[in-house]
Amino acid sequence: MKNLTIKQLRGFVAIAEEHSFTRAAHKLRVSQSALTIAIQDLETEVRVQLLDRTTRSVELTAHGKDFLPVAVKLLEDLAHGVENLHRVADRQRGSVTVTSIASFINVVLAPAIASLSRKFSGISVQVIEDSADSLIKRVQHGEVDFGVGTLWRTVEEIEANMLLKDRLGVLFRNDHPLALAEKDPTWSDLGKFPLASLAYGSDLATLSRNSHFASLLSKRMYEVSSVSSLLALVESGVGIAVLPAMAAYSSGMKALRFRPIRRPFLHRPLFYLTRQGRSLSPAAQTLSHFMLAQLQEIRESENLTIVAQAEGIDNPGTKRRGHRDGPNA
Repeated sequence: MKNLTIKQLRGFVAIAEEHSFTRAAHKLRVSQSALTIAIQDLETEVRVQLLDRTTRSVELTAHGKDFLPVAVKLLEDLAHGVENLHRVADRQRGSVTVTSIASFINVVLAPAIASLSRKFSGISVQVIEDSADSLIKRVQHGEVDFGVGTLWRTVEEIEANMLLKDRLGVLFRNDHPLALAEKDPTWSDLGKFPLASLAYGSDLATLSRNSHFASLLSKRMYEVSSVSSLLALVESGVGIAVLPAMAAYSSGMKALRFRPIRRPFLHRPLFYLTRQGRSLSPAAQTLSHFMLAQLQEIRESENLTIVAQAEGIDNPGTKRRGHRDGPNA
């Protein structure tokens, strides 16, 4: 049926409804001769006669009666499909799948989705919390529309736009000895206290392994698999934790305190990650803009610097296709 056309189907349905070539041509705003040719081509394609023509009217043959509901459904399905595309283009509906590290979800993505839902309630969002390495693979394989995380190695399939940089620091209880110090702690100061850390493969663990302080951080006494568990350990007073400022900011725990680690100060870059050559859907573009707008709401400090601009996701910050630098980037 490679030669079956929408024009032919519409012509056939119009004639079936009007029982007249003249009235059907007027309804479709085409010439009667053009409609006649379209029906002749349709009957040639299906290899049976669909219409009985008389001097007074046009009636469906038995084959025409059988084919009419099929033609009507095809046109309805097409109209419905086009309408859905229009709704997607107008942001009235659509779906987005995004993957991100936990701290960015808590601080930026969740509030952005809340704002999105108030204006575009027809857009559904799936959020996948993942580690740095795993979320890059999801972006590579096209499992998600975009991701937010670190990028410590060159990945040719990935377009990376820097969103922010946050400083590496230590999180501890308000009654911890580090809270009494006049100056921010050095890396050597941390060796005096029990250290809690995330398991291998996590964003924070990858960050630690990319610094030349890995030998110090490898002396950790407690290892967990999630940020929430790490915060719980610190809150209980079991140990301190080394993590970026945004991760500490996302904790919301008043009993905890964050201080940057000096000599030297280290920063973690966070990137907006998309698959190279893949266009974002209107829904994904909309969420991205809400995300960037929410990012601008974050108060900058010496521990956190916003790089992205809210004007557009096409050029939010420093764009690169790979990243080999360590935490100082």
